[in-house]
Amino acid sequence: MKKLITAILCLAMVLCLAGCGEKKDVSSSKYIGTWKTNSVSLGDKEGELDTEITLVLNGDGTAVFSSSDGDATNCTWVETSKGFKLKGDVKLTFKEDGDQVKASILGATMAFDRQ
Repeated sequence: MKKLITAILCLAMVLCLAGCGEKKDVSSSKYIGTWKTNSVSLGDKEGELDTEITLVLNGDGTAVFSSSDGDATNCTWVETSKGFKLKGDVKLTFKEDGDQVKASILGATMAFDRQ
């Protein structure tokens, strides 16, 4: 399970490295701030992450998506009706779920808590 989680996290980082898109006004968004992963689930299995992922959303529409192993990328983001998404050639969408936001990739769901 840990190898699968690590592979999914690496793929998420690669997708975020794909590029950035246009900027829209998010200066008053409730999502501005720092978000960190707390768990990942795949089907009915849930576990902790070997690598912590941090997402910093800025009020100017820029974002930094980074991992505790030193990888980081700059992106842009926009608010959606159910959360927000990182913009670029490949989109990673985050949906609000109570006090968390969640992103799904390849069937795995990563949960992020506000810091």
